[in-house]
Amino acid sequence: MPVSELIMDILVSAVQSVLYAFGVSRISGKRMKVFLTVLCAVALCGFEFAARTFDVPDEICDLAEMVILYGVCRAFLKCKRSVSCVTAVIPVYVVQLSFGIVNSVSKLVFSAVPELLTLFLSFILSFVCFLLISKWFSFDANTYEPYVWSVLPSAIFFYFAEADMLNIAYMPQSAEPATDSGDHISLLILQLIGLSALLSTLYIQKITQEGLRTRSKLALMEQEAKAQNNYVMQVRKRYERTNAVRHDIKNHLSVLSGLLKTGDTEQAEKYLEKLDIMTKDLTFEHHTGNTVVDILLADKLDAARSDGIAVSAAISDLTRSGIDDTDLCIIFANAVDNAITACSGALANKHIKIVGERQGSFYRLEFENSCDNKPMPAYGTGLSNIKAVAEHYGGSIETDKSGGVYCLNIILNCSDDHSLH
Repeated sequence: MPVSELIMDILVSAVQSVLYAFGVSRISGKRMKVFLTVLCAVALCGFEFAARTFDVPDEICDLAEMVILYGVCRAFLKCKRSVSCVTAVIPVYVVQLSFGIVNSVSKLVFSAVPELLTLFLSFILSFVCFLLISKWFSFDANTYEPYVWSVLPSAIFFYFAEADMLNIAYMPQSAEPATDSGDHISLLILQLIGLSALLSTLYIQKITQEGLRTRSKLALMEQEAKAQNNYVMQVRKRYERTNAVRHDIKNHLSVLSGLLKTGDTEQAEKYLEKLDIMTKDLTFEHHTGNTVVDILLADKLDAARSDGIAVSAAISDLTRSGIDDTDLCIIFANAVDNAITACSGALANKHIKIVGERQGSFYRLEFENSCDNKPMPAYGTGLSNIKAVAEHYGGSIETDKSGGVYCLNIILNCSDDHSLH
């Protein structure tokens, strides 16, 4: 291969690699750093050089490019498997499709077009396609992974369909390359339909993801409303009990006064013990600084004790946490309910331990409970709602399960300059 041709191939491969990196960044929703772009370009150019040297078929080259892009997405951009697969296929297909469209148009309009100009125009078209795709659709951290896989079969089908059209119509090894203008028009229409189908598939995927997020938000709102109703009911019951005691307090004081006047101190002490038991329900066992959490813990942990579960809670500084009462209710209600359910599967040492403390501008909550020895389950609605609240406050959650003990750690950003609502 002449040196000039080799240099040109490497230059074209470098531009194509940068274009791939741009496409990966726009589709995955992750920022592609300069060193990653260079690394991707070097890897793709190196393979392109080896492929040209050993005359590797184009399909194998494309597959290798997809593998390299997948590796970049997984290893460096930390994308999910499904997102990495789709993000690896679509850029290769778009560049391939753009080349086919430009070839079809050039064959219709001009008798002969320089190869460099065709490549330049196809790169421009690829760039525009990536902009269109990112405008209508892109993956992000909140993408529901199981639904992403539905895009992959369509993307692979589009790629192979376009590869066949290019091999039949424009490649030098084609037995009967397309020469009639009608053939080029048909190919152009098919390629434009392929582009439209890809955009439509991605747009439908976007609408599906938005629908799932909306359903998740509605479920969260429903749980918030339920939590508020429960809180109101608990406050009302406690208020009614307080009123009842307040109403009878004069009578109780009169009885005590009479007992003391008659010198019956032993009976007075017994009467005071009864009053202490009576008023115990009006006080909170756990004083977190937040009335909502105090009431919720009193209700939930009493239910846990009745199931034979040992409970302990050490929660401080919730007054200064800056976290909304409803959000705290969602966190504690779901976490404790999940812990009680998990304890039902434990064979021994059933316990629930809750720790909460402020650490600088963050508030850390840890829920520990006994559980069975089965593998850790996927996030359910409750844990997903906790995760949504944590992310709303710029925080995160982590789960761990080992030795029959399950731990849920929640970090919430409660700094003064953090916009909560």
